[in-house]
Amino acid sequence: MSILKNGEQLGKAKIISNAVISSGASVPGRKLKSISYITLHNTGLVDVKANNFHRSLARENKLSNGRQASWHFSVDDIEIYQEVDTAYEAWHAGNGTGNKNSISIEMCMWSDKEKQRLTYDNAARLVAKLMKMHNIPLSKVVQHNHWSGKNCPEYLRAGKHGYDWNWFISLVKKYSEEKPAVAEKPAFTPYIVKVTADVLNVRSGPGTNYGITTKVKKGEAYTIVEEKNGWGKLKSGAGWISLEYTVKK
Repeated sequence: MSILKNGEQLGKAKIISNAVISSGASVPGRKLKSISYITLHNTGLVDVKANNFHRSLARENKLSNGRQASWHFSVDDIEIYQEVDTAYEAWHAGNGTGNKNSISIEMCMWSDKEKQRLTYDNAARLVAKLMKMHNIPLSKVVQHNHWSGKNCPEYLRAGKHGYDWNWFISLVKKYSEEKPAVAEKPAFTPYIVKVTADVLNVRSGPGTNYGITTKVKKGEAYTIVEEKNGWGKLKSGAGWISLEYTVKK
C-alpha cells in the first residue's frame, strides 16, 4: 500500500487519507504497471471544493454501475484528499498507458485568484513529495493533455489568473529541490555535579585515551558545560571527567 499519512500538513493543506480505495466500480482494481509519471488535471467545475469530488467518487465507487472514472488525489486551497492508493491504477488519463503508469492529481478551479494560487501551491508541494517518494523526475510531471490531447488542465493551459504551466512546473522544481529543515540542537544547560570516586582523573578530552591534566577528589563540586559520550567538560577549562563517577547536585 502507498498511502500518505492522514492528518499531515502539506503547505496550507491538510492531507485526508482515511477513506482510500483500491477496488470498486470506479477503479480498475489492479496495481500500476509502473509509477513513472505524475499527471495533472483540472476538475472541470468552478468553485467546487475537493471534499465534493471526494464524496462523489466514494458514492460512485459503491454503485454496481458506477462511473468508470477515478483519480489519486483531489486538491483545493485547504485540503488534499487521497482517493486511490498510489500503488493502484485509476481511470483518469483517457489512455491506457497513462492509467497504467501515472499518479493523477485533480486540482480544483476557482473564480478567486488567491484560492487558485493556494490550490496550485498545495498541488506543487504534493507533486514534489510524490516525486521524492517514487523517484519520479520533473520531466515526467505531465498534463492530462499529454495522454489524450484533452484541453486539461485547462486553467493552467490558458494561463487563467496569470498562472500557466511553466509557472507551475517552476514551483514544483522549487519544492522538489528543498532540503528538509534540520532541527536546531537545543542549547546546553550547565549543571553542577559532585565527585563520588575517591580520586577522579581529569583528562584533556572526553575519553580515557586522552592525557591526564589533573585530579579531583571525592565530595568536590564542579560545573559541567558540555557532555560527550558519558563525559562532562569542566567550566574551569581544566578538562573532562567521567560522569559515571559523579552525581548531580
